[in-house]
Amino acid sequence: MKCKKCGTENLSIDNYCKSCKELLESKSNISYVINSPRYPTLVTLSKIYRVLAYLSIIAGILTAILLLTNSRPALEVYISFISGIVLLIGGLSYSEIIKLFIDIEENTRSNQKT
Repeated sequence: MKCKKCGTENLSIDNYCKSCKELLESKSNISYVINSPRYPTLVTLSKIYRVLAYLSIIAGILTAILLLTNSRPALEVYISFISGIVLLIGGLSYSEIIKLFIDIEENTRSNQKT
């Protein structure tokens, strides 16, 4: 397959030109590149971390309420509530870090094409 920008001959399975990094105009390649999300496993993992983060804060609050109703020491109530908050922050942080790495990769690819 010949690149329309620089004229370099590329393999038919290549998405980008080896020489100028231009997106090659092939109907099968274009539909794959445009319609498929990059790194679907990382995107799914990011969503899982986000869900687990929210579940941890809910579990921390419910545990604190349960401990309060059973007349447990205040320290146990505070520890369960604070651990829920820490797990929330940690899970959301991991989720955002994964998104950040995906965005950095996409930015790097788009800058290489220009």
